[in-house]
Amino acid sequence: MLTLLGLLGVALGSSALTIGLAVLLEGAGAALIGVASAPFMTRHSDDATRVPLFSLELALVTGAGFLGNLLGGLIPQLYAGAAGISVQSEAALRVALLCGAAFQFLSLIPLLFIPNTRGEKPLSRRSRLEQPRKVLAFVLPTTLLGLGAGLTIPYLNVFIEGKFHISYSSLGALFAWTSLTTAATALIQPALVRRFGEVRTVLLVQGLSLPFMAVLGFSPSLLLVGSSLFIRGALANASGPVYSAYTMRQLSEADRTLFAALSPMAWSAAFALSNLISGLVRSRLEFSSAFHLLFALTLLCYAASLSVLYWVLERRKFGLMRV
Repeated sequence: MLTLLGLLGVALGSSALTIGLAVLLEGAGAALIGVASAPFMTRHSDDATRVPLFSLELALVTGAGFLGNLLGGLIPQLYAGAAGISVQSEAALRVALLCGAAFQFLSLIPLLFIPNTRGEKPLSRRSRLEQPRKVLAFVLPTTLLGLGAGLTIPYLNVFIEGKFHISYSSLGALFAWTSLTTAATALIQPALVRRFGEVRTVLLVQGLSLPFMAVLGFSPSLLLVGSSLFIRGALANASGPVYSAYTMRQLSEADRTLFAALSPMAWSAAFALSNLISGLVRSRLEFSSAFHLLFALTLLCYAASLSVLYWVLERRKFGLMRV
């Protein structure tokens, strides 16, 4: 509901202050959804359906995002053409935002048909971690991923455009189709889990993404870079639902919500820090040298994250169950 109200505020706001407050409201709603979604899906699934549910959620969100991006560019054009105004006019953009709010409203309807269940035990107002070492072990790999991602991922468009001088329209299409590849790969995760188990699926998929990240950063061929962008994006993101399902089952119900809040907070903090480091590196080195160094550091962080995952999951530290 907060995201719906925030989006309506952005669409209908007439001042910078109003729009700014609406963006804060929308962001707060998105944060609450992010924290609650994994524990919510865990409570409404069992061991047999959990991984397929988490994988389907990622595929649907990614696919819907792809369609949303297409509609976000198409709706202003259609409205501007019908009304005889500029596609960049405030009215055309406002209509696109209102359409987004309508989709937000439609997403609330299925929630009315989901039964409201209570947890195993009520959470106290002073929520404390029951298994702090286990939660830390699960948060650390995510933090290292955020640290590596912030160095290069936000600037992949800058890197590819600057290195190969392709048009922004071609670049946008490349990233859009990459999201669809991620959605398709997410759907095959349940089959991999049945074949290898959750732990080895996470390690396998994350490990396979590293060579493609290296090709993406260091290959002189646009074909290889574009192909690696597809494959790396799909592999790096597709194991997320399996990892989420695994961690949710390993943690007590009291710790699930706290972990769901701590994990994105740690990732975002690491991501923001590495953004600053990336900016400093790119401001002091020339284009190629800067990105070569940044991609090397990203690979180092990703390899460290994979090593921690192996130590925590495969070696079954902290009393984890092997699944």
